[in-house]
Amino acid sequence: MTNKLTAVAGVLASACAGTRETVAIVTGGELPAARPVWVIGVAGNAKLGAVVTAGEHVVYCEGRAAWPPEQDGKPVVIAGTLTTRTLPPPPVGPHRERSAGAEGAMSTLSPCAFPPEHDGGGLIEAERALFAALARRDRAALERLVAPELVLRIPGQPDADRAALLQGIAAAPGDILEVTGEQLRAHDAGDTGIVEGIQLAWVRIDGKVLEDRGAFVDVFAKRDGAWRVTFALNVPVSELPAR
Repeated sequence: MTNKLTAVAGVLASACAGTRETVAIVTGGELPAARPVWVIGVAGNAKLGAVVTAGEHVVYCEGRAAWPPEQDGKPVVIAGTLTTRTLPPPPVGPHRERSAGAEGAMSTLSPCAFPPEHDGGGLIEAERALFAALARRDRAALERLVAPELVLRIPGQPDADRAALLQGIAAAPGDILEVTGEQLRAHDAGDTGIVEGIQLAWVRIDGKVLEDRGAFVDVFAKRDGAWRVTFALNVPVSELPAR
């Protein structure tokens, strides 16, 4: 049951603690250049090194040769400064053949680090409230917890909006026994917050109890003093990733 949540690509997070710089939360859309960002996407490995795919963008991780097997293909939140490099065309051989390789403009992130964790602010509590609402198929609670502009992204499927999410939860087969989370980590960016981890759900269908497990990242925005999900990335997994 990869029913998760959230919002519009390229949300700007106002970092309000002291003199902390404003951080742009990038999930797709336009890429802000030469400024601190947190990129949310799916980790992958390319010929030139580790990458993060965020929507239509492939961002290269400066100085990171590859993601470990347990992280490859899973959602990640990575911090750094975005810049653009231009690679020259590969050389042409004596018989006009061209070597394989990347060329043209490429977006890079440096230092490509994990952002600091933040246990306060009610983000973990908001995520657990979301799990509980999903387990109860509580539409009223979900409408309070999920922002109208929610974008739900599952790789390989078209992005879904809030209406599609609510309809999918209501129509899901079987009895949802429990929805919970493991390895939950929160990151604070002022009026924007992020929770990542593993979502586990148990569903009874035709007398059999099935377990669904997905690695996720949820982006929350503070609205009227409460956290609401604006963007959700969910990748089904067969085993718990280690980090």
